[in-house]
Amino acid sequence: MSVSIRLSRLSAVALLLASVTLSAQAADAVKLQQAQSWNGAVGDEQLRWLECSLADAQSKGETVVVFGHYPLAPANEHNLWNCDALVALLCRYQVRAYFAGHYHLGDYVRVENTDFITLKGMVDGDDLLPFAMVELAGETLSVTGYGPEISRVLVR
Repeated sequence: MSVSIRLSRLSAVALLLASVTLSAQAADAVKLQQAQSWNGAVGDEQLRWLECSLADAQSKGETVVVFGHYPLAPANEHNLWNCDALVALLCRYQVRAYFAGHYHLGDYVRVENTDFITLKGMVDGDDLLPFAMVELAGETLSVTGYGPEISRVLVR
């Protein structure tokens, strides 16, 4: 599933990715640290859709934020199998941020001009469940964390 949400008043677009889960045999064949039987990769058709959507948004001067379940960066065993290709694509089109989940401890890294934010998981929460509110205002991306989620102010 791929979804594009245009936020025309904000001159922004949110793109939602769905990863394809492959079999445990495929995970063994790939031989990547992050190739697990429970994760997968974004397929060729969705990669083409993503690149076309990014090119369209860039031609319109729109700010792009991408959302996906599995993290792409920094490197860890929870990342999508083809995370390196996706990181390169998002950075090439100067995507503002990529938000992910799945890795319950959360994580963050900036690669070139793109922020990769993995939000903490609710499954491992104690009394306070983590969640966040995100605000994009010009060049500033603010993540207000609640519970154990980390707050961040990220300026380009």
